[in-house]
Amino acid sequence: MCAAVEAAHERRLLHRDLKPENVFLVRAGDGETPKVLDFGVAKALDAGEGMASQVDTGTGQLVGTLAYMSPEQLQGGPPEPAWDVWALTVIAYEMLTGAHPFSGTGRPAHAAVLAGACTPPSRHLGDDARAWDALFAQALGPDPAQRPASSRELLARFEAAAAR
Repeated sequence: MCAAVEAAHERRLLHRDLKPENVFLVRAGDGETPKVLDFGVAKALDAGEGMASQVDTGTGQLVGTLAYMSPEQLQGGPPEPAWDVWALTVIAYEMLTGAHPFSGTGRPAHAAVLAGACTPPSRHLGDDARAWDALFAQALGPDPAQRPASSRELLARFEAAAAR
């Protein structure tokens, strides 16, 4: 999934609606390959002449699925690749724990997202998951400078946490 999102970003294309329902597993030989689908609300970033978004929206309009939106997207900020990286991080958390990172925080989900109040994965996985706590505390935290800058960086951080 990270490679697909990275390829889209290299082509200056923002998906804007990454969620589990838009990722399919395709059997190929003995394995499965994830495929990112539904670029119906994708937006071309820095669109030059002749490049247009599938869905042309202005700043401040929400497009996508609320449960996978970054704080900046929820606040109506300008589109940026970090939105897709945030959504990938939420999906990775869900795949690892079986739960949404902002459920069970005691706050409404959007307030928890804006505050960076992610439920530590160790709450779902036990104390042996402290490396995951650190990864997701940064990657889903309130400071965008602490989050992975790309899906490639997210994958590297994920692999490093998995190796601990």
